[in-house]
Amino acid sequence: AGHAARNTVETNSAQVLDGAFTTPIYDGVPLISAAHPNRGNQGGTQSNLATGPLNDANLKSAIVLFRQQKDEAGKQIMQRPARLIVNQVQQFTAAAILQSALQSGTANNDTNTLPNLKLVDLLFTQNQTAWFLQAKRHQMQHYWRVPVEFLRRKEQTAKGSWVWDGYFRDSYAIEDWRGIVGSTGQ
Repeated sequence: AGHAARNTVETNSAQVLDGAFTTPIYDGVPLISAAHPNRGNQGGTQSNLATGPLNDANLKSAIVLFRQQKDEAGKQIMQRPARLIVNQVQQFTAAAILQSALQSGTANNDTNTLPNLKLVDLLFTQNQTAWFLQAKRHQMQHYWRVPVEFLRRKEQTAKGSWVWDGYFRDSYAIEDWRGIVGSTGQ
């Protein structure tokens, strides 16, 4: 019981990432964009758009981009990425990059210097090439308006089975684009 509710929540949550490059958020640009406007006196824009497919070099460039994020006053934000989020199709590529003892994808004997990122492979995202870095304290929120609840109908079916009805309400909000960096994987 409850599988359909969980699938609905997972599918709706994945749609936030599927629309990350195209659906405008509160600042008028998509969640992942090269042109997030600064609201303070400093003006200008900031980027959280990484480029290229998931590999060692592109992941390191994205980490540097992530660490360059500034707040509304133009001050450096002291946070690090905690998760690498990929579609399940990329789970083995991501694991090879993160878990290799040596530098992934090269003949170098250099130590793998990537930070300890938690790998999150999603089943419900439609985009199979996009990948994301996310901080522990990100501002992508899921709210339970009404938690999942089940009610059993009073009568059984003709074959003696009970029928259960489930109900829930939830919503999603992007409160700040900082704390996430993404690439379309192209």
